[in-house]
Amino acid sequence: MNEAMSNHPLDILDSMRNGAVVRQRLQWMENRLWWVGELNRSDLVLRFGISAPQATNDFALYQKLASANIRYDTKKKLYVCGEEFAPLFPKDYELWLKDSAAEDPRLKSIQMVGVTSLKRGIDPELVRIISRAARSRIPLRIIYQSMKATDPEERIVSPHAIVETEVRWHVRAWDEKRQTFLDLVPSRIIKATPEPSATWVPQERDEEWNRMVEIILIPSCKLSENQRRIAEGDYQMTEGRRILQVRACMAYYQLSAMYLVDAVRYHEGQPEERDFGIAVENWKELQPLVMDMN
Repeated sequence: MNEAMSNHPLDILDSMRNGAVVRQRLQWMENRLWWVGELNRSDLVLRFGISAPQATNDFALYQKLASANIRYDTKKKLYVCGEEFAPLFPKDYELWLKDSAAEDPRLKSIQMVGVTSLKRGIDPELVRIISRAARSRIPLRIIYQSMKATDPEERIVSPHAIVETEVRWHVRAWDEKRQTFLDLVPSRIIKATPEPSATWVPQERDEEWNRMVEIILIPSCKLSENQRRIAEGDYQMTEGRRILQVRACMAYYQLSAMYLVDAVRYHEGQPEERDFGIAVENWKELQPLVMDMN
C-alpha cells in the first residue's frame, strides 16, 4: 500500500512483511505506555523474545506513526507516555487487566484478582447434542427434571440458543407440550436424543427472543448530588442515563445481574436492599417481563 494513500497511520503495516505480528507488538507498546506510563526496549525484548535491534526498529516505527504518544525521559532513561497522547488502538481496561495478570512478573504493574464463580455447569456432551440439533434442525426428545415437579418428564424441544448468565447456563428452546419458547437448565436434562419425526420450530418464531427492549438506568433517588455524579461516571451514563439494549427474554437476567429485579417488580424501579447507586427509569414497561420469572 502506498503510504501517502493511507487513511490511517496503521495502514502502513498492511504493506509490511509480518505486518500483523508487528501490529501486535505496537499495540502492546501503546497499551504499556497508556496503562503503565512507561516502557523501555528491554520490556519489548522480554515480552516477545525479539532481538534488541528489532525492538529498536519497533520503537522507531511507533514514533513515526504517533510521535505525540511517546517521549524519552532522560532522567528515568526510558520512554514515557506523551502528554498529547492520541491512541492508535482501542483501549479496553478489562482485556488489559486480564492480559497483564498473565505477564512475566518483571512486567506486571497492578494485580487483578477475581472471585470464584459458582455457575452451574453444562455437560460438554450435551453441548454437542444441542449444537448438532440446532444445525440439522431436528428436535430433541429429552428427559427433564424440573424443580417444580417431583418426577422427571419427557419433552420434545427445538433448541436454538445456549445462553450464559452470571450464575448459570440455559437453553432457549421451543417446548412442544407447552407450545411456547422457554429456558431449560442444562444440568436438569437427564437424557437427550434426536427426534426426527417431530416438527422443528425455528428461532424466527421466538418473539421474545427476536424483540429487543431497552433498560434505562438512572442514578438512585437516594443519592446526593455529589453521589449522583459518581454513579453517572461509574455506569458511563450520558446526561444521567445509560440505555442497555437486550432481548425481551433476557431482560430478567440482565436486571438480576444488577440486583434490580425486585426494584422493577415492587418498588417502581428503585433499589431497596441492595442499592448500588442505579435505578430503572422505564420499570413499568419492563415489569411484565419479570413478574412471572422465578
